Amino acid sequence: MLILGMLSVLQICFLPGYLAVRALRMDDGAIKAWVLSFTMSLVINHLFVFALVTFHVYYSSTVYFIFGIELAILAWMQYARLGMPAAPLLAEDWQRVRNLLTQLDESEPPTRWVGRIILSTAVVTFLIYLLRFGGSSHIFSAFDAVVSLNRWAVDWHNNQFPTNTHEYPQLLPSN
Repeated sequence: MLILGMLSVLQICFLPGYLAVRALRMDDGAIKAWVLSFTMSLVINHLFVFALVTFHVYYSSTVYFIFGIELAILAWMQYARLGMPAAPLLAEDWQRVRNLLTQLDESEPPTRWVGRIILSTAVVTFLIYLLRFGGSSHIFSAFDAVVSLNRWAVDWHNNQFPTNTHEYPQLLPSN
């Protein structure tokens, strides 16, 4: 059961988005590929679930079949890159970050300060997020998660559209 859970997280958070990123040739950096893969995976999975529920074919066998097709496509896409190490991709990303910082230092003073402020704000926001929400588990015991999101996720799982959503987005419950 643990392996099935890990495979489901891989499928929800990475696989369909990565396939789309590779197909659209947007994988010219490891950081960019990972971020786009995650966000696109959530959207693509939601669209898959929506289509399967629309046609009343959202069953575990259908999901396993789609997962198998995705794995086959991934294997086919990765076959050419099989021996390529990940270090050059990460080195390219690090070089891009250094180039960005160099450009900010060499630019005109107003641009330099705006760039530094934006970069500093992003770092501070990330640190506040880690300190405030990183170790807390209250999100899974809050009202929406217990009363609404779980019920909607069960409705999606039961091959039916959720009711009484009150215009709440369904990206998380469907995934």
